[in-house]
Amino acid sequence: MLEVEAKVALDGPDALRAALHRLGAAGSPALAEEDAFFIHPERDLTASDEALRLRGSAGRFELTYKGPRQVGAYKAREEITVHTADDPTALLLALGFRVGVRLRKTRERHRLAALEVTIDHVEGLGWFAEVEAMAADARAAEASVRAAMRELGLDARPRVLESYVELALAAGAPAAARE
Repeated sequence: MLEVEAKVALDGPDALRAALHRLGAAGSPALAEEDAFFIHPERDLTASDEALRLRGSAGRFELTYKGPRQVGAYKAREEITVHTADDPTALLLALGFRVGVRLRKTRERHRLAALEVTIDHVEGLGWFAEVEAMAADARAAEASVRAAMRELGLDARPRVLESYVELALAAGAPAAARE
C-alpha cells in the first residue's frame, strides 16, 4: 500500500477541529506517541530516503518501514506496518540496529470517510495537520487528499514536505534527541 499525505503547519488546532466536527469526522482522544527511528547496521536508510520507525503509544507498538518518496504532487511512499503488544526494541538491537532519533508528539486521529486526518503537537515544533490516504492507486489517493484539504480549509496553507524528524533535527528541537 502507498501512503499519500499532505502536511501543513497550524497556528493552533481549534479551526481544524471545528471543520472536522462540521464534516462529521469521527475523532479519538489525543495520545502521546514516541517514535524511535532506527539505523540499519549496514545500510544508510536516510541516503535511500527510507525509514524504520517504532512508534509506542498507550502500551502498544507499531513497527513501520517507509519506502522512498515517489514523484508526485503529494508525498507518497510505500508503507508496511506490523502491530505488536510487545516492544521489539531488544530484538532490533540484537540484530544490529540502533536508535538514531527519538521524537515525541501528541496526536489526535480523525476519520473522514476513507481518510485519516491527524492533528499533531510535536515537541519543540508546534502544531501540524496531516491528511492521509492509504491506497494502491496514488492518483486516486491524491485526488481524495486534495479534496479533503479544500473541505477542511487547509488548501491555502503551504505544504510541509519534510518529515517531523527532518524538521526537528533542522530546528535543533529537544524532541528529536539523537542517540
